[in-house]
Amino acid sequence: MPPDLKKLSYQIFEWASTIFEALVVWEKKRLGGEFNIFSEMEVQCNNFNRPANLEAEILFFKGQRFLKNNDPSAALSAFSRAHGLEPNENEYRAWKAWTMFRYEENHKSASAKTAFAEIRKAVAEDPMCVAAQLLYAQTLEKEGHGEEAQEIYRQTLVIAPGSPEALAGLKRTRPILTMEELDEFESETERDLDQEHRFRHLLKRMETVDYFTILGLDRTASPAAIKAKYFELAKQYHPDNYKNTKLLMIAEKIFILINEAYDVLSNKKKRVLYERSLRAIDTQKSQIDLERKLSDDRLMQKGMAFLQSNNWGAAADLFEKAMAQTESPNLRCQLYHTWAVFNRDIRQDPTIREKAESIFLQIVQQDPKLVDLYIIRGKFYRKLEIDSRALTQFEHALTLDPDNIEALREIRLIKQRSGTTEKHAETAAAHEGPEERKGLLRSFWGKKKK
Repeated sequence: MPPDLKKLSYQIFEWASTIFEALVVWEKKRLGGEFNIFSEMEVQCNNFNRPANLEAEILFFKGQRFLKNNDPSAALSAFSRAHGLEPNENEYRAWKAWTMFRYEENHKSASAKTAFAEIRKAVAEDPMCVAAQLLYAQTLEKEGHGEEAQEIYRQTLVIAPGSPEALAGLKRTRPILTMEELDEFESETERDLDQEHRFRHLLKRMETVDYFTILGLDRTASPAAIKAKYFELAKQYHPDNYKNTKLLMIAEKIFILINEAYDVLSNKKKRVLYERSLRAIDTQKSQIDLERKLSDDRLMQKGMAFLQSNNWGAAADLFEKAMAQTESPNLRCQLYHTWAVFNRDIRQDPTIREKAESIFLQIVQQDPKLVDLYIIRGKFYRKLEIDSRALTQFEHALTLDPDNIEALREIRLIKQRSGTTEKHAETAAAHEGPEERKGLLRSFWGKKKK
């Protein structure tokens, strides 16, 4: 026998011996009556008085089971006993009343009305009881009060989001719209969305302009004009006009801005101080704009210097920095940045040509009279050795600026290069001897057969 198998057989024998010894000991103790204590404990547990709430919970679950088995009388008995043990438990009260109401043939009878009142009382005493809310909604639904039931289902979803019963009830009680009502609803929704968009745009604009612009007046407006305009806007955007709508919060913010503007401009001293601050801001803004323009011009000049020295990477970085500083798009800066990036990445990026052509096309659509665009596109095609397209671009630049020196120089270079190529071809043909030309004809027509 292999050593591992022999060792395993010894272990199995030892385990079997231990189990056998334990069984012998257990049997001796059983015969000696040492296990009677467990029987006594079982009897005590069966005679143990369980707490009322545990007994009530057991009865409640029994009532649920009876309802599933379509045994309303047994269910009502179980719910009644559970409610008797726990009178303050509104869930037991609601299920007891719901069972009475559900299986009452005449919902107008006194017992049905009592059951309905009990359910409503359970909801009033414990609004956070989901079961009572659902049973109350189902009772309203059976009574034909769909809108009220729908509202209760919505409240239940606030307490218990995602409740399947509440979602199903909401779907059942949702009104079915006719085609005319549906069209009207869609039209109202579109109008509401348009109005909300308009309000948001107006608020965003008001937050960035001065008080005169908020009221739609110029800075020479008279006190009477300011007062009249204020009352007009206050009446139009008063929050009371937008209660229970999505526009309420936006209207409140607009109304606050209108009141701020009127409070300053209707007071003579405040208005003088405010106009003085506006003039200071205008002066400061003009200075900032001038400094920003000078900074942009310096960056452009440096970038152009780097382009002339073929330092494409440094030029691309400078033009990118200049574009980041400007609020409005600078097409010339974008044009030269594209040209610099193209020259920098032409060997590493196989898609750079398509990217550059796409940006050139966008710039053409935005400003078709930008002369620099056609100069750069001409250089772009010349670098790709497409002289016909390059020539077309340079000629187009001359139609916009007949005295453009760079376009004239590029056209002269292209024509010189094409003329030199043709001259070289003619010279080579002239220097060919009879034998070379004869060989050329033979290569074309084939050798003569001997």
